Parts: sequence; structure tokens; C-alpha cells
Amino acid sequence: MKKIKYIIPIIASLGFVSCSVEKPFEGGHASGTGELSKYAFDIDASVMDNTRATTSQDLIDDFSIVIQKIATTPLTAASYNRYGDMPDVVTLDAGSYKAFATYGENPDAAFEKPYFLGESEVFDIVADKITTDIGDIKCKLENVKVTIDFHSSLYNVTDENAYVEVYVNKDASLKFTKDEKRAGYFKHSDVCTLTATFHGVVDGVELNEVKTLDNVSKGNEYSLTFSKHTYSEDSDEGQLSAGVNVAASVTIVNLNDKITIEEDKVLDDKERPSESDPSAGEDPGTEDPEDPEGPGTEEPENPGKIPTIEAQDPIDLDKVNEVDNSSTVVIIFTSQIGFTKFVADIESNDLTDEELKQVGLAAHLDLINPGELKDPLQGLGLLKNEEGEDVDSVLGQKIVKFDISRFMTPLSIFPGEHHFIIKVGDDNGENQCTLKLKI
Repeated sequence: MKKIKYIIPIIASLGFVSCSVEKPFEGGHASGTGELSKYAFDIDASVMDNTRATTSQDLIDDFSIVIQKIATTPLTAASYNRYGDMPDVVTLDAGSYKAFATYGENPDAAFEKPYFLGESEVFDIVADKITTDIGDIKCKLENVKVTIDFHSSLYNVTDENAYVEVYVNKDASLKFTKDEKRAGYFKHSDVCTLTATFHGVVDGVELNEVKTLDNVSKGNEYSLTFSKHTYSEDSDEGQLSAGVNVAASVTIVNLNDKITIEEDKVLDDKERPSESDPSAGEDPGTEDPEDPEGPGTEEPENPGKIPTIEAQDPIDLDKVNEVDNSSTVVIIFTSQIGFTKFVADIESNDLTDEELKQVGLAAHLDLINPGELKDPLQGLGLLKNEEGEDVDSVLGQKIVKFDISRFMTPLSIFPGEHHFIIKVGDDNGENQCTLKLKI
């Protein structure tokens, strides 16, 4: 990771932007004041290089800075519109402080408008002394990045006025034409859903198709690819005919940690009769559905239902469940042919990844490939076979009992709402649920 040493906390602002003027350092002050050097901060803003053509070093002087004094109600002790305009020394009352750095605004929706925020740990200003080191400040992307790409199978057969309109929540939208290459940025809220609607004419057929993605997270880039999708269906007279609609897939990357979360995940919609997409050109061995040989085409190797999900009382997956350290929290997952995917992501404003690491866990849990988390997951009882014996992986199991009752004791010290987004899959397809718990 590229680390940039900045001179003061490029300190973000929570919206405060007034410039203060400080006296130069004169070697001593009245009792009760100390100094903060502009060169006290080690700023990591390398995430900016993942979202902009220019580098974070080029933009450093344009960060806004806020220094807050720790109190029951935090007080803004100093703020600057630009880091480049900040004095070399800032005079502050003795006490404990936090520093924030921000770049850009946080619009509801706009092209090429990333918003970055970083904050320091608490540091102390001591009377009659200069503070020259307050530790690292890591800047993170605070809004949601979205890009749209028209696959050649769709680009070449749709009209020039075709576009995809994207909402993240319902406040504002952006329209991506077929030649739009800019990234869109959207404000994030606690519960976020991305909705992308294709509008256009494909092979002479006017289409308006909606694709949705739940549990959208800030700091992530959602790269959606739209492609032409053809299918076969029986008419009322029993004849086989071809139709056309639009398919979409998404790749999700956590830009703050540079981790790919999902790659080419298909976004389903209930109107699509078939999941195959030969026209996208990704499977050259697939028969062209526009010239079908008839209803005797080969059936899938494992026809059947996708995995099923059932919560055990008193847990309800359709609402927020109030729990405590003695609660029983169990969900049963069932596959006809054996699981090939089983992951859980923990999203919480109160329980951070760092805090999870202290108890040997992480915000992303993979029960198929647990890696170094195998022992902690076995300790929680999450890696067991149908006979209740410890296993290294749930790969191939047809029943998985996701029982996190043992986790309720450590979780109970973090009041607030915690979401467990669980995604499972086998060769028949994928399913997912969101377990919502409130301490």
C-alpha cells in the first residue's frame, strides 16, 4: 500500500468548513495552551488512487481539515477549507482531540465525485508543549461507486438512446448511456439497495428491465455488465418460439481493502424464463437458442431447486430480532445436491472488523474455505457435519445448521443492530438471506 506522509491530519470535516487563523509559535503560551504541528500526521490516502486518474499526492492540499476537542458534545477547535492553507502550527487549549480529513462532498448522486474521510485516534495537547506525532490517519471511500458496461452482445443490437438508470436508495439517480465510461458515486445509508433499470430497444423489441442488489456497502465498487439474453418458450399452441431480454452481472470490489467480494455474479429477475445467455459470447460451446433443434434439448445435469433457508423459532428473517447473551439463533440451510458456496458477511456500525479480529473472527466468513478462521469457526460450532462432528469445511454437505447462539455472549457487549448477510449456493443456483439482530 502506498503511504503518504502528510503534514497534518488532512483532517476531514464532518461538514465544518470555516478557516481559523492561529498565532505563530512564540516559544511559550499562557498556562493551558499547547501547539499542534502541521507535520504531526502520517496520512494513508492510497485508496484515492483506486478511484481517480490523478494521484492522492496531487490532491493532498485540497483536503479539508477539522480538529475536534473531545467532550460530551464534541467541539470544533479549528477547521480549514484546504490543507494547503493551514498554518505550520496550530494553538489549542490543553486537552484531548481527534482530527478529521475529508476530500470532496458527499452528493446524493453524481459522476466522478468520490468522497473520502479519514480520522485520527484520540491525541492529547499538553500545555506549553508542541505535539509532533498523532499517529496514522487512513482515508477511506465513504460513498458507493457504480460503473455500467454494455456487453458487445447488447451494445451492437440496441438503439442509440438506450441507457441504464441507477438508484442507490430512492433519493437520486444517474443515467448511464451505452457510451458512458464515467463512474457514478452515490450517498450511502444504513440500509442500501441498488436498482439498475435498462431502457432501450433490442432487436426491435422495447425493453424496460429492472435489476436489484441488496445490502450495498460504502467503499465498494459495483461494476455492472448488461448483455443481450435470448430464450425459448412454449406458445399457447405448443410451438417453441424465441424471445429476447436483458441479463446483468456484477463484480463487487472493496476499494478500501482492495478485495474482490463477488465476481460476475448474475443479477436475477423473476421475469427471466431461462438463466442461459449464449448470445453473450462467454460459452462458445452453447447452442444458439435462436435456432433451436426442438424441445428435446439436453436438460441440466442436476435439475432441481436452489438451496432453501429456514430460521428456527424465535428468529424471523423478515424483521429485526431483539436478542441478548442467552438467545438461541439458528438457521437451517438445505441443498439437494451439496453446498459449493457458503459465506457470511457481518455488517455493523458498532462491531468493526478490528474488534472481530480480537476474538479470532472477521467480517467475512467462508465456511467452504475457512482458512485461518477454521479453529474459531469450529469453536463457535459453525463447522459441523450432520452428525454434529467438527469438519474442516461444509463443502458438499446437504444440511448446514448455522447456529451462532454461542456468539451471542461476545456480541451482547456491542449494543445496536448487526446484520449477517448469508449467501449459499450449489449447482442448482444460489440463495441468500439477511439475519438482523439488535442488542
